[in-house]
Amino acid sequence: MFTNQRITILGAGLFALLSWAQLHAETVYVSDQLVITLRSAPEQGAEIISHLRTGDALELLERPETGNFLRVRTAAGDTGWVLSQYVMPDPAARLRLPRLQENLSRSRAELAAAAARMDALEEELAEKTTALQQTTTALAQQSQELDEIREASAGALALDARNSELTQTLQAARSEVRALQLDNAQLQSQSRRQWFLTGAGVLSGGIIFGWILARLIRRKRWEW
Repeated sequence: MFTNQRITILGAGLFALLSWAQLHAETVYVSDQLVITLRSAPEQGAEIISHLRTGDALELLERPETGNFLRVRTAAGDTGWVLSQYVMPDPAARLRLPRLQENLSRSRAELAAAAARMDALEEELAEKTTALQQTTTALAQQSQELDEIREASAGALALDARNSELTQTLQAARSEVRALQLDNAQLQSQSRRQWFLTGAGVLSGGIIFGWILARLIRRKRWEW
């Protein structure tokens, strides 16, 4: 139905264009008389320039206010005068019919071609609309994926920051452990030195005590 309306509108436009062209054309045609004469002056006895046949197109050059002659130019370029009663604004009916049929056939072909082009354009528009919808959907999906990636990146950044913080804490704990191990080693060294000194003192005291005890025993023996 929509295609028929388009054809009707286009046909009306072409008909109006053809009608406008016919109204503004400055052309007249030889009427149904078989042969008429083109004369050199606007009078019956003037010299005959050529003979014109039915359907010959003449360019109208002058239409005097008085008299029955028109000044015209033929397709061959001859200029002269013809009786106005033998020319008319349109070709003879028997000559116009084939031309009108040809114009009608051409117009129908042009309308069919125009309708085909419009159908092709509508199909192309539908395809582009579908492609646009698909592109829009894909763009929305990509935007969603981008948002998800951004969220994941934000989580990864937070995790990385937490990992860095824990790494620093671990390094501090290791430093503290090394410091404690160093302190422990120093304490152990001091303890070993203290035990060595204590043992040496006990050993020295034992030796001195034994020496004193031996002297006391010898002295008592002499007294006895």
